[in-house]
Amino acid sequence: MSCLNLIKAQAVLSSLQELNRISQKYDLTLQDAIVLNLVRLEIADTTTDLSRELDVSIPRMSLIIKNLEDKKMITRTAFEEDHRVMELKLTDKGSKQLEEILLGDYDKSSVLALFFDDLGDNCGD
Repeated sequence: MSCLNLIKAQAVLSSLQELNRISQKYDLTLQDAIVLNLVRLEIADTTTDLSRELDVSIPRMSLIIKNLEDKKMITRTAFEEDHRVMELKLTDKGSKQLEEILLGDYDKSSVLALFFDDLGDNCGD
């Protein structure tokens, strides 16, 4: 194995360990954190919007949202214009836990730092 490949392998391992630590601490997957952040940034506020943004099927996204709702991290409310469409909002718990992650609850030297730093660019807006 070349030195560069070894460095890449170590970075991936470090990132996976960091992701596992965050996942255990907050009971969130990386996909959960992405969904919460997209809702927080108002990039996507419906299941359909989120499934398009993340290139995930609507049934899979519905499952992710249901899981986040069960954890009291997100709420669904029917749009006034069309009661079939549900608007998604973060709860206080969801906002707090996401903010803790985005504001640095991860190893800054891991590859995840690149991802979370990008996600958190607008944190606190």
